[in-house]
Amino acid sequence: MRDRYDVEEYVFLTCWLFLTRTPQAPSQRPVSPPHAAIRDLLLGALSPEFSEDGSVRRQKEIKIINFLQDFLQELEDNGTTGKNPLSVPSFLQWTTGQAHIPLIQSEKEAFKINITFEHDCDTRYGQHTICYPTVNACSAAITFPTQHYVTYSDFEKNILQAICGGYKFSRYCTQDNLLLMSILGYIL
Repeated sequence: MRDRYDVEEYVFLTCWLFLTRTPQAPSQRPVSPPHAAIRDLLLGALSPEFSEDGSVRRQKEIKIINFLQDFLQELEDNGTTGKNPLSVPSFLQWTTGQAHIPLIQSEKEAFKINITFEHDCDTRYGQHTICYPTVNACSAAITFPTQHYVTYSDFEKNILQAICGGYKFSRYCTQDNLLLMSILGYIL
């Protein structure tokens, strides 16, 4: 009978083989986690709908996409051991409803996350101080508000609150995680 360590090692190697398609012995396993493969697929799958070239709106949209790329990189680097309680798979879970990447090559190639931008939230929602990104997990789409992201810190706080406050497909971001985020200053 296998003990827990053997099972975890087997699961890790199996997942690693599916993600990298490069068989490796445990002693030759790369230092980077398989979350890098998920992050790379996510970055390649981002399909933003930008405004007209040269417009102020487009500049804001590009800034938000850069913030998103930095956020995903930070999730990969820090994971759940960093200053936030999330990981790259938990971001994928929030975005698409599934915490894993497609395994079939044709599904990987067709995998897209549509990104749109809300520039007129004051018109739509009236006077307010913050909007959160909204997700349509069924169609793998995210809508980011553009008015409320001046700095990366603003973006990070906002998206962490959105993910943890609107996480309906899994048990991640429990009340304990929300409390942790509050202590760390991520809840306004």
